[in-house]
Formats: sequence, structure tokens, C-alpha cells
Amino acid sequence: MQEPCYAELSCAHMTHAYARRYHAWDISYHPLAEIRPVPGSANKLLELTVTNQIKTLWGVGAGAPGYRFFLEGAAEFLHEGSSSFAYDVASDRLLYAPADGRAPGAAEGGGGGVSVPKLHELVRGDGASDVALHSLTFQHSAVDYSTCFATTPLSQLDVTSASSDLFCEMQSAADQTVAALHWTNSERIVVSNTTVRHTGGYAVWFDSGCRDSGVYRSQLCDLGAGGVRMTAAHNITLTDSVLEDGGQVWRQGVGVLMQTANVSFVAHNTIRRFYYTGISIGWSWGFAPTSNYGSVIRMNNISTIGQGELSDLGCIYHLGIDPGTLIEANVCSDVESYNYGAWGELSSAVLCALVLCRAACCCATL
Repeated sequence: MQEPCYAELSCAHMTHAYARRYHAWDISYHPLAEIRPVPGSANKLLELTVTNQIKTLWGVGAGAPGYRFFLEGAAEFLHEGSSSFAYDVASDRLLYAPADGRAPGAAEGGGGGVSVPKLHELVRGDGASDVALHSLTFQHSAVDYSTCFATTPLSQLDVTSASSDLFCEMQSAADQTVAALHWTNSERIVVSNTTVRHTGGYAVWFDSGCRDSGVYRSQLCDLGAGGVRMTAAHNITLTDSVLEDGGQVWRQGVGVLMQTANVSFVAHNTIRRFYYTGISIGWSWGFAPTSNYGSVIRMNNISTIGQGELSDLGCIYHLGIDPGTLIEANVCSDVESYNYGAWGELSSAVLCALVLCRAACCCATL
């Protein structure tokens, strides 16, 4: 029987190799089972078989031709100047292809070296109150691929099941279950003058039941997904902070993701260099009553959004009925989609009882 490998790709390296596949407004990861040349293509075309599902919930590219994907996770996929790495299981070595001849760690002013994170979450609180994190640095949380990398043998997968969880394709990386700093059912949590960087997912998450908390004068950068996430939370504040360089792993990560968060305040922030959307607010579809109301999105500077990789995106993306919410005086610039949908302020699905005023937007490219 032919080995499930191709060219110089060894079967040992195949163990941790995967494909990163682009859809319309998100990406998904797929461990490789086989790579074979397409018959008659003179080895110029390859057929890939993966061990989890490719569901394409939202369309490959909404009308764009072709299927975009990258192969990662094996030494054979590295190329000079790519600033990428792969772990060689057989030799227990981390292989690195530096950009511009730089040694690992040189960009941070260090003497070289590599950090391999082990923890998905650096701070986890449930039922906490009156916690203050001030003038601290949190860095290097691990990527959680658990929603993507299945261990079920390929022969046992039901690729037609709509309910199977063996895939990872969710708008705004909302399928992620961890964050570097993560609270649930907590109140009066204050993060101020703090840096959170090099994360595997979102930097800060005020999850279900959180209230009266916030992030102030902080820097969130080099993010696996997005910056601040609020889910079923009340009276959350994000002000005077810098959120930048998101989507390093999950391209669909959002600078600020507000999922049914009410009476929250997002103002005076710099949000830049995300591959999907700057601020996403609402997260309800249809005309049914929601818990969304009374939030303010004001005077944020949002720039370099989309960067030509995903589609159907904008500086501010609003979904659903949201009475009393005010979006005003935000500055949006340099929005570029892959093939459609690059907006300054995007209102989708049902929009009702929302006030929009005094916004500036320039340089949107479809």
C-alpha cells in the first residue's frame, strides 16, 4: 500500500501537519491524513484528505474562484524568510525559518530564544469580585485547537452530520472557549495599565454573568484571535487602550466582540491591524426581544481592517435589535476585503432602535 505521504514529506512529519483553509469570513484548521498527487497532473496538483470535517457553513469565498489554503505544521512546509516554525516530533526539535535573518526573540530586544506556552488561560476567575490587575504583563497563552483537531479515525467520521463538533469554523472565533484573562459570573474586575500579548486566542473575556468591570489604559497585542470579548455581560467598559495585531491564529478574531453585552462603554481606543472586523456588537438575528440595549461605541480610531484576506467585514459590525445603543464619532480607515464587503459601519440582519451619528470613514477597498 502506498504511504499517505508525498514527495519529501515524511510520514512522521505528517502527524502534526495541517491545512489552514479560508472561507468567506473565517478560516478553519484541518489535520492532514493524506497528500497524494492527482493522476495525470505531473505532480503539479495535490489531493488532500483531512481527518475532520470541512463544512463551509458560510461559503468558500462568496463567489470568488478557487479554494484558498495553506499547509503548515511540518518542516517540509517551511521556506526561507517566512518567519514560521514547525515541531519535528521524531527529533524533538523546533525548526524555525527566520525573517530577515533575525534570531528568535530578537524582535523583542532579547538575546534569542523561544517561548513554548503550556497554559490556554493565564488568569481564570469564576464568581470573583473586587479584583484589580494594575501595571502587569501577561504573555504567551497557548492556542486551543481542540475544536479542530479530532482524534477520531477518518473511516469513522460522518462528514454529512450537521451536528458533529469535529470542525472549527465560527464567525469572530466565537467557538473558542478560552482566553488569556477569563472571568465568568464575576463583578468589579478592573484591568488597568496592563499589557496582554502573544495570546493563543482572545486576550480578555468577560463571560456570562460578568458585570461592572472593565479594561482601562492597557495594551493588547499580537493576539491569536481578538482583544476584548464580552458575552452575556452587563456594564463592561473598555477605554483608552490599544488593541492591535489580531487574528494571528484565528483570522476571524475581532478587536472587540460584544455578544449580547448591554449597557457597555467602548471609547477612546485604538483598534488596528485585524483581519476581520474592528468592533462587533449585537449578535442577535430576527425580531425577537433581546438583552441588547444601551451601549455606547464612541470616538474609537479603527484602522487596517480586513487586510485583503476575509470578506463581509467592517470597522464596526452591528447585528440585531439594540434599543438605546449609540455609535458615534468613530474614525475608520483602510478597510480591505478579499473579494466583497468592506465597510466602515455595517448593519446586518435586523437593525432597530440604534443611533448612528458623526462618523468618518475613508479608504474602503472591496
